Amino acid sequence: MTIEFLNHNEVAEAILAVGTDLTPIVFGEPGIGKTSVQHLLARLLKTHQPIYLDMPNLDVGYLSMMVPDRDTKKIEEYTGSLLCLDDPRPKVIMCDEAAKMPRILHPTVTRLWLERTCGNVALPKGSIVWGTSNMTTDGLGDFLLAHSLDRICTLYMGKPNATQLGVHYSNIGVSALTRTWLAMNPRVMHSYLTCTPDELKNNPIIFNPAKKQSKFLTPRSLHKADTNVVKKWDRLKPSVAYALLAGTIGEAAAQSLAAFIPMASERIPFEDVIANPMTTRIPDKDAVLFLMIMESVDKIETHDDMSNFIQYLERKNSNMFVALFYTMALGAKRTVRIARDNSKIKAWVKIPGNYQIVN
Repeated sequence: MTIEFLNHNEVAEAILAVGTDLTPIVFGEPGIGKTSVQHLLARLLKTHQPIYLDMPNLDVGYLSMMVPDRDTKKIEEYTGSLLCLDDPRPKVIMCDEAAKMPRILHPTVTRLWLERTCGNVALPKGSIVWGTSNMTTDGLGDFLLAHSLDRICTLYMGKPNATQLGVHYSNIGVSALTRTWLAMNPRVMHSYLTCTPDELKNNPIIFNPAKKQSKFLTPRSLHKADTNVVKKWDRLKPSVAYALLAGTIGEAAAQSLAAFIPMASERIPFEDVIANPMTTRIPDKDAVLFLMIMESVDKIETHDDMSNFIQYLERKNSNMFVALFYTMALGAKRTVRIARDNSKIKAWVKIPGNYQIVN
């Protein structure tokens, strides 16, 4: 079977297209950003009320159940407050880890998915319901009843590659150090679903269900490691810093990233490059120049800054570094307007094949 893997934005587009009537369940391996689609939907649907359901930890009483009335002793339907049904706004309801919910929840949740009701109470008109799940091949216990699967829409979300993730990381404030390591080690974003057997065997960093790892690298875990460890590296005792790193992204990734971090001391200040682009020394190590490119995207403020940095890069005489800078500059929210007006970048984008790199 050939699976059509969608990216983050395509998943959101699909949910918006059918989610008021048909429930999409988005399958994908751990830590690739499935849950973050809810944040994108919340930004797009200003009139909707976003609701997050942590399905493995729900009991039926959180949604709807039959209970005896204290006064009349009659059995009455009780609808929980979790879905905020006393609020008339349409909902965008995310059922996270849907295929891990307790078996007792299936009847109630199936009605939510198929009929847009919680018990007998209808959701406000225009409400969207969708969910997430790990792949069954992930070996994490995901299971949906056949009659539910037959009535929903199954979508598959792919893992972002290193370039796509690097652009996203730039926009959310991940450090230049982590983004540089990612750019220089693209295999850390390979997926077990698309690797060849040899590639998977020789890649101890990524999630591999056959190995039953306790820790591994994902877009989510690398973001957490950057925020809590990499950015605090100089303030932590080395043994503590390394233990935290390994405990967040796994031993193999920690060894590689920890060996890379000291290289930051060799970079040439951005201010020196901008002031004297034709005479400032170019570092011998490619890794240092990679880091300087990532930092430049965080620091460029003007058209002159960008033009001067491009002049500096061109002295390296390598399309690889120029392409990396152009891709990052066109992808980062803070530099994209300047980059689009830069004559050198505009000319580069027109070269066959380059347009696709940044779109």
